[in-house]
Amino acid sequence: MASNAKGVPKSDEKPEKGNGSAKKSAPKRPNAGKENAKEDRKTKPVEAKSKKQPDTDDRRRLPRVAVTPLKSSAMPRVSPPREQPKKVRATPDRDRHSGPPSDSNELDARLKGRLDRLKMKSKEISKNAASVNKIKEVILGYLKSVEPRSKWAEFTSGSYYEKTKISHPDEYDCMFVCEMRVKVEYEETGDSAVFCSLRSLTANPDQAQLPVFHPSLLTDPQANGSAYICPLRFRDHFSRMVQTAIQRQELKGLNIMLIMGSLSSPAVTFEVRQMDGECFSLDVVPAVKLYEWPKPAKLWRCRWKPELEEQIKHPDTSGVHPFVVAKIHKKEKQRAKSGGQCFLWRISFSAAEKQIMKRTDEPTKNVCRKDILKLLKSDLEEFKNSAAPGGGHHGFCSYHLKMIFLKLLDEKPDDEFWTRENLRRSYALALRKVVGCMKRECVPNYFVHSANALDMKGVGKAKYGALVSYFESQQKIYSAGLK
Repeated sequence: MASNAKGVPKSDEKPEKGNGSAKKSAPKRPNAGKENAKEDRKTKPVEAKSKKQPDTDDRRRLPRVAVTPLKSSAMPRVSPPREQPKKVRATPDRDRHSGPPSDSNELDARLKGRLDRLKMKSKEISKNAASVNKIKEVILGYLKSVEPRSKWAEFTSGSYYEKTKISHPDEYDCMFVCEMRVKVEYEETGDSAVFCSLRSLTANPDQAQLPVFHPSLLTDPQANGSAYICPLRFRDHFSRMVQTAIQRQELKGLNIMLIMGSLSSPAVTFEVRQMDGECFSLDVVPAVKLYEWPKPAKLWRCRWKPELEEQIKHPDTSGVHPFVVAKIHKKEKQRAKSGGQCFLWRISFSAAEKQIMKRTDEPTKNVCRKDILKLLKSDLEEFKNSAAPGGGHHGFCSYHLKMIFLKLLDEKPDDEFWTRENLRRSYALALRKVVGCMKRECVPNYFVHSANALDMKGVGKAKYGALVSYFESQQKIYSAGLK
């Protein structure tokens, strides 16, 4: 018979019939019911504490931690977080199958099953998209009202709009692009080739045709007598405007918080919580439009779509403009931390990438290029959610996978290689390319090959080694039986 800690039967349990020994071992006492109630009150809180509740901050996999609340709507501040799966050691295809593969047909079936599970739910997509559009409309309206000469415009970018987002529509990216009268000065050397500086064309900051929003965004005059636009000041100025726009506008049903990001990040990140407790992140990136194809990328070729290359390289006629964003160069990080002036801007090829991704899977053709990128991203997500050994971070992100994928498109331009019947072969080759780049610790920028997109500074060697081993194991599994 079940009993509590003091050997007293619980009040809601009946002794078994015909068991005389049970009656003798538990003699009836007048205060037994009260004692049972006291014991229940003592034990229940202990049981509740033993259940580890998911930490609210852990529900998001954002690298930012300091939170500054903005104006709140009428909804409650704290809602039940979405429970995260328990982290376990990453193993190839964990929880996707049981036992070793028996033949190629089984491997093909597993890949198709993985792709089915990576599809986003249409209900989540429509609900989040409505909230994102509402926030973007508020921000753009305010920017146009306070700075009409800058000609602010919205540009949607990122995996959601390129249709390569997996599992949940919980991350969105959006650029707000402005125009400036500047002279672009390129670095054109090594990893710095994807950076440039913006020299102001207005000598006197007091002139009416000042091509920036405020004189405080300019650096001090340099030895050549010119002043440059500081990317860090530009981003901070934009952040203040965006926060003001959201605070002034009542967004019903949304609780929006500013997430403090790293110093070198070009984005202003918000966490948006909806009435039902579901939340997503919105990265808002300020950018400056360029009117010419960047000189460091003049050797770039789009071999699998030559006509697309011709279109992208002429932004004046195609409207596919490159941008620059306020991502701080690694050699200027220390200067930025001490409040010094920064000069270098990161060149963004987001518009060109978006045009290329649009052409990867044309509806009339039986191809699966985007599915390969989705599978690679799911592998990286699986590893990130695991209890990988070692400290620090592994240094790899979906942007690196995208650079490798774009290069693979040029190496395999024919649609026959990317047919759905050839899914496993395409995926196995993509894994081999990823492993090769990881081992060389080099991911060339797709548009500027001399620049390495992979920064190994601060990367934990043990964790990076575990990441390489994981992708290598995936490659061995799905390459089995292929010639």
